[in-house]
Amino acid sequence: MYLLPPDSRLEGQVELLPAGRGPVRLHLRGASVRGIPVPETFLALLAADIGRKYPALTDTGRDLFVQVPRAPACAWSTAA
Repeated sequence: MYLLPPDSRLEGQVELLPAGRGPVRLHLRGASVRGIPVPETFLALLAADIGRKYPALTDTGRDLFVQVPRAPACAWSTAA
């Protein structure tokens, strides 16, 4: 476990990708701590551990699929 000062900036680079007809996929491409990029090897291990603990994520811990609701059909008419 790492202890960081409370004002430490944590950043993630997240891609929004299509995942089929309804869902979208949010993919963690990378991360940095206090402006320093987290090495890929370490990030992969850490994300996989998180993915095992949180079932909403994929096994890699780097992907989250979100179902996007369809827009409701328009119920009004423009006919005069």
